[in-house]
Parts: sequence; structure tokens; C-alpha cells
Amino acid sequence: MSKTNDLEVILVGDELLAGTQRDTHLEYLGRRFGRIGAAIARVHVIGDSVEDIASLITERLGRTSVLVVTGGLGPTADDITREGVARALGLELEFHEPSWKAIKSFFVQRGRGVTENNRRQACFPKGADVLRNARGTAPGFAVEGKATLVFVLPGPPEELSSMVEAEVIPRVQTRLGRAPLRVETFRTIGIGESKLTSLIGGDLAAVSAYKVASLPSMTGVNIVLTQLPGVDDAGVLDREADKIERVLRDTIGNKLY
Repeated sequence: MSKTNDLEVILVGDELLAGTQRDTHLEYLGRRFGRIGAAIARVHVIGDSVEDIASLITERLGRTSVLVVTGGLGPTADDITREGVARALGLELEFHEPSWKAIKSFFVQRGRGVTENNRRQACFPKGADVLRNARGTAPGFAVEGKATLVFVLPGPPEELSSMVEAEVIPRVQTRLGRAPLRVETFRTIGIGESKLTSLIGGDLAAVSAYKVASLPSMTGVNIVLTQLPGVDDAGVLDREADKIERVLRDTIGNKLY
């Protein structure tokens, strides 16, 4: 039986593939979901194509417990994520009057006129749970498909993060039932990655309760220990983290901070 991932992310947008827009979501999503014990196993980037979006979602259904899809919920013709999701799940799109009222209210409160193009932002796959967008005009939605909970969220970072905090995190916590993962970060300065790993590589390889990452920068190297899912012995976690700190202090002294 194939393994079911905790969580996967699909980033939608031709601009991401063309390099004209930089993704700003993954760092935030990885850290935020990690704090509740959910690991992002895969990230997919796909263009603005109904067929391609539908095909990718169909492929991932049942292979991940949670699927987060971002981008393509605007009012223009190339915002077709909702159509791709609906096709993958075999659902019709339905107009949601309460969302349309909220969209119109959003514009009125800001002294702006609403256009008929915005009506498409109030359409969702039949049976979907509409997620309120407190920062913009595009509501998100959540829908089940083949044992996968699919979240579809807007692309603007401030809208996405607001919706993740208010709507997504509580649902994912309930679904996965995980405690937050422990993360220990040891920052160094004035030493290169090859030199550092030559000094303490054996000690890092002996770590069994954490996933170990070595992250070099212009000034030094960060050694990051991330608790492995399923490792719940606090004593083991304490001992391994304490040992790495002692080894670093004994080996590189004040280059650790």
C-alpha cells in the first residue's frame, strides 16, 4: 500500500512558470504547517489551464490527506482554478448568493464599484464549504474528494495567510490530530558548511529523533533539527538536541550563537 502524505501544495499561475512572479507562499506554509505537526511532502507548480489543474488534482486525490491549492481565484478570464477543481471532483459550479453580497459590500465599503466579472468569484463546486476572505474579494473553499481535503485559496499573500490562520489551520489540526513538531535551530557565524560538517558530521549523522538540515548563508551555517513525525519521547528529543549544542560549543566555541 502506498504511503499517504500529510499535505501537498499546488501553486497555480503561468507567471510562476515564466519567472515573472516569485512564489512567496512556500516558506510561510512550510513553517506554519510544521508548527502543527503537518509536513508538506510535495509542492507542484502548474499553469493556468483547466485541464492541467484538473489532471493534477485527480492524480493527487487519495495520495495526500490535505491538498492546498493557491492562486487563480480572481475575476479575470485566466482565473480558472475553481473550474479545474470542480472538474477533478466531478462537481458542478454553483453560484453562492451570500458570497456575492459580501463581495459587493467589500467594494462599497471602499468606495469602489463592483463589476459583473466579480460574480465568478462567488461560484464554488457544489457542496463546498466557503471560506471567508477578510482581506479581499475572492473567497476560498474547502471540499472533500477521495479521502483528501482540498483547500482552494487566493494568491495574494496577505489574503492567503489570513485565511490559513482563520480557516485552514483549525481544520488541518482536527483532521491530522498532531502535536506541534519541535524545531531546534543552531546558528553559526564565520565558518563554512564544508568545514563545519567535517568537524561534526558524525554527530549529526547519529541524530535519530530529528531530521537534520544544514543551511549555509554568506555569514555562516544554520543547523536545524526538526522533530520527526511519530517521535514522541521528550527525553530523547532533549538529549539529542542538548548533545548537538554541546558538540557545537566544544568544537567551534563562540562561532555558535
